[in-house]
Amino acid sequence: MKIVTLADVTLNSSTIPVNYYAGAVIPVWAIASYSVGNIVYYGATTPHYVYKCRTAIVSSGTDPIPSLDTSRWELIGTTDRWAMFDDMRNTQSRFLESFSGEVSSAGCDFVGLYNLDAVEVELTHMVGSDVIKSEVFDLRVPISAPDWWEYFFEDISLEERLPWNYTKYGSGSRLRFRITQVSGAVAKCGVFRTGVSSDIGKVQKGLATRLVDYSNKSSTSILAVAPGGNADDIDLTLVLPIESVEWVYRVFKSNCGRAAIYDCNEEGENLPSFVLYALFKSFDRVFPYGRFVRCNVSLQGLT
Repeated sequence: MKIVTLADVTLNSSTIPVNYYAGAVIPVWAIASYSVGNIVYYGATTPHYVYKCRTAIVSSGTDPIPSLDTSRWELIGTTDRWAMFDDMRNTQSRFLESFSGEVSSAGCDFVGLYNLDAVEVELTHMVGSDVIKSEVFDLRVPISAPDWWEYFFEDISLEERLPWNYTKYGSGSRLRFRITQVSGAVAKCGVFRTGVSSDIGKVQKGLATRLVDYSNKSSTSILAVAPGGNADDIDLTLVLPIESVEWVYRVFKSNCGRAAIYDCNEEGENLPSFVLYALFKSFDRVFPYGRFVRCNVSLQGLT
């Protein structure tokens, strides 16, 4: 099992315009008068947060910035350029047909992409002007239709997550990306995060995974359901040498309350659904007699 501790994002470039939110152009915030429902982004810091006016504003000429004026502004997200770099899986960066860019990746060796809506992703790891590794991924899931009608006429399924390992380098390490949809469709990505992976131990046989539906269900009618997010949860047991358990404990503790990527695959396995973008709920250590410790881990996937 690997834990990928996520690094802070330094976005060097992006082809998504800086002033896009949900596919539409919005203005940058400035000291001015606003009506209820007006949407702006704050461009002086990164990421660029998006705010919605909740009460009419008649400018006094010295208005505070939206983050300090919560009675009049509501934070509703980040711009399309920055959406895939926040901690939420259900906010997506988007642009018609294709978008690309580059992030710094000094000291990192792993990138995870989640909530993808695309047919192809190209990733290129560079150090200086040298290409260290480059790969193009076709996200179309192989067809295994039971009959000819479904083979020819059913919608194509797309893989919505993509983990990628690369070699760790120091300063000058950069990761370029290109996310592509079919002609006329919008390419989207909900999470794009780099990090540093730590190999912490072996997963004991018997890993349990489940899909959790966070839709809101009415208490009065089984048919009244407000669709919501969903996420994978995983419960597993690690078997660790007793001398390494304190180090693993510190790795988990450093990720308390923080999103991380947990790769639960073992040698020879390559299951994307076992690479979870999640918070950990618990890390229990059982100290039997002998040289090994049994650790029970519960992971809660992020929506």
